[in-house]
Amino acid sequence: MIYPPLEKASKLAEILPGLGEVVDKEHKRLLARKSIIEKRMEEQERQLLEMEREEESKRLRLQKITEEAEQKRLAAEFEQRRAERIRQEIEERELEKTHALLEETGKRLRKGGKKKPVLEG
Repeated sequence: MIYPPLEKASKLAEILPGLGEVVDKEHKRLLARKSIIEKRMEEQERQLLEMEREEESKRLRLQKITEEAEQKRLAAEFEQRRAERIRQEIEERELEKTHALLEETGKRLRKGGKKKPVLEG
């Protein structure tokens, strides 16, 4: 066993050069497969990032539209309250003027001694 027969050594010598080629081919095939897998993973990551950017963009656009709508609603509500307040102020002034005019008319009628009916309201 220490000294193997020469015939077996020759068979081993025949197999070894072919084995080197097989190992080399297998190594190249694995490297190519690894490269393809890495490219696919990079493409998936790129697509995922693109989808996330698009979703974020949509979310920001929707948020902006919502904020603009809320601002318009608040502005319209403010204008409506302002118009209502102005209308109430005008009505109050007219009512005060009417009361003052009725009181003045009532005083004049009492001074003059004539009693004419004064319309209420």
